[in-house]
Amino acid sequence: HEGVIRVKVKSKGAQFGGAGDLVVALTRPNAAALRCMVQLYYGEPKGEDGEGDDEGGPGGDTDKGASVKVPELRWLARDKWGAQGWNEKSVSKVDSDAILINADCSYLADFTRIHPDLDAKEIKHRFGFSVYVASLFLDRDLSGTEDYEENFERAITAVAKSCLPASYDFVTPGIGRAAGAVGAAMAEGGGRESTT
Repeated sequence: HEGVIRVKVKSKGAQFGGAGDLVVALTRPNAAALRCMVQLYYGEPKGEDGEGDDEGGPGGDTDKGASVKVPELRWLARDKWGAQGWNEKSVSKVDSDAILINADCSYLADFTRIHPDLDAKEIKHRFGFSVYVASLFLDRDLSGTEDYEENFERAITAVAKSCLPASYDFVTPGIGRAAGAVGAAMAEGGGRESTT
């Protein structure tokens, strides 16, 4: 589906002004599911004019219920960077109805290049999912703060640099054994690191 995930949540009988959690799982053949939890706020349903709709409120049409629009994931290729002022180090941007993710981000390209044995499409999906979820939470937590753009960019860059190694490199048996050996060696030495 070209990296686009659309979700519409309807909650019959939800109390307006309440909050709830939505667990999103992306299942894939022959691979572990990717999961995240998103906290939702149930606002009053909006009418055609974008204003609250009394018909969907208490005593009204309960079939309308409250719905939450989850932004769609949109990949942006190099030839579309101009409108965003992006470069190869740019990662993502939260727009009013979408989360834009740099399809030619150097962190994604570099990881794909140094792991030719892995499926490039799978790498892109993992990267996109991780950046999408992190962008949702960062935007929610940083909205309205001073230096939003600078703080968002710094945080999402850290996610972009770490999500693929964390997803692939630290789950392979060799890395797991090496990490266990390092942990055991540190435990034997009283938890101190060697200075030699």
